[in-house]
Amino acid sequence: MLESGKPDSILASESQVRMTTVEQVLAPQTSLHRNPFRLIGATTRDNRTRIIELADEAGLIRDADDCRDAQGALMSPRRRLTAEMAWLPGVAPSKASQLVDDISTAAVRETAGELPPLARANVLASFIEALSGSITAAEAATAITRLAIAVEAIDLEDVFRDINEERAVAGFTPERDLDAVAEEFEVRKRAYKSCATALLERFPAQSVVKIVDAVAARSTKDGSKPAPALIQDLVEGYELNAQSFIEREAENIEKLATRARELGATGESAVLPVVEEMKQVAENYLSVARPILIVNKPIGLTHRPSRDIAFEMRGLAVNLHNDYGFIDAPARLTTFLKERFAIVDDIAERVSEDDAFLKDAVEQRRQSELSRQEFEREITYSAEVGLIFKDSISISPKGVSWKGQHIPLEEITRIRWGATRHSINGIPTGTDLMIMVGDARRTINISMRNKDVYANTVDRLWKAAGVPILIQIVAQLRNGNSIAFGDAIIRDNSVSLIRHRVFGANERVDLSWSDVNVWSQNGEFVLGARNDKKVYVSLSYQSYDNVHVLEHLIRMFFKKPVARISQILD
Repeated sequence: MLESGKPDSILASESQVRMTTVEQVLAPQTSLHRNPFRLIGATTRDNRTRIIELADEAGLIRDADDCRDAQGALMSPRRRLTAEMAWLPGVAPSKASQLVDDISTAAVRETAGELPPLARANVLASFIEALSGSITAAEAATAITRLAIAVEAIDLEDVFRDINEERAVAGFTPERDLDAVAEEFEVRKRAYKSCATALLERFPAQSVVKIVDAVAARSTKDGSKPAPALIQDLVEGYELNAQSFIEREAENIEKLATRARELGATGESAVLPVVEEMKQVAENYLSVARPILIVNKPIGLTHRPSRDIAFEMRGLAVNLHNDYGFIDAPARLTTFLKERFAIVDDIAERVSEDDAFLKDAVEQRRQSELSRQEFEREITYSAEVGLIFKDSISISPKGVSWKGQHIPLEEITRIRWGATRHSINGIPTGTDLMIMVGDARRTINISMRNKDVYANTVDRLWKAAGVPILIQIVAQLRNGNSIAFGDAIIRDNSVSLIRHRVFGANERVDLSWSDVNVWSQNGEFVLGARNDKKVYVSLSYQSYDNVHVLEHLIRMFFKKPVARISQILD
């Protein structure tokens, strides 16, 4: 604050505080040095007479036309406002002169924090202009950040007041239009941007990226608050300059995503190197795009190229999981997006959901693997049968083997088993045990008398082949197919049986499942009508394929309150 009522003697002494050497007068290396006040050595408190005297004196040692122009600028109300806004309003003349003299020193940078915001911004801008070529990227980032914060703190009403107080002391007409101050401030903001841009242009591209990234992060607290307007303007120009790079890297990521999808059918191991390459390209992209994302986030702007890249990578992760059942490749992409693209609001929530889903899928796969291992242990069995000549029977995840014959487990479509008791004159002479395993082309017929081996083999055969066959039957019925078991025709919601006649031909009868009963007798599975004993079909366990499977399916169906067989697995 200035006191408008200072004695003339004090004003006179202050007006004498100005450059005294030819070197100082002839060194307009920054915007402050080029300011009309500095060119002729005037202060904001000098009156018209003193300004004329100073211009004449300065004209003796520098270009007279420049000095006359500076004199005119300081004496014209509107041109004076331009000079005042670019000078140090609110700063004592002696301190202002000393600041300009020492503009390139670190002390000025630190002292600037004590100045009014506009004066501080002008000092920091000139400090940046005066920086030598040895400045580091970190120092440049600090200088730009301080300048931006100073500009953001400028209150035009305070500037308006300071300028008019100084004009009152100097005897100039006060500025009455705050809008005029606002217009000049826009000019100053363009000058600040040019100053910061010129500093960036002194660095190689990689250093510029580091500087802008540091400036964006510091000024927004890593995207948690809006950046100062100067930083937003700088980043906007930075984005424009980086446009070709951004487009090129986005295209590269799209090409890699296409390649990964094409390789999906060959297996996850072929896709993983492409995923890693995509992550490297995206990381390189982010190193440039990150300042844009940081500055855009607090003000709600979406950087569409970054959003598109994130969704391209997420889409690939979804495709690889849904189309090919991959876990590792989608997880790597999702983790990368979660860690590196979290600043993209549109993707953050979805990626978090994807991450949770994939973690659940990993756990399910782990449990599935444990179940698979348990299943393999449960079905694996081998034994030798025969008293003298031993034959080996084995069942495992690879299939069923007997006497040199082998059928892979996944090819088995038919199974049977049963026992036949023998006796002479009512005296039991033994029981023959049989097991048949077949695919679409061949069968393996296994015979033995060892009940323990038989029971163990049947138990494992049911788990290994019986259950899959049952599921296949259900699927066929669900699709509307009819399946013949001997004379019985099985449908999803009905069955066709035979009415047996003593005289005349037998006839086929269609019954709903609610009208059917089932039982087992004499080595046969029987399906019969509840209300007509003549309507039935008997299926020998040893003569017809998959009768045990059919029996299990129908008995399970009858225990559930459903109308169709296919609904038992819903």
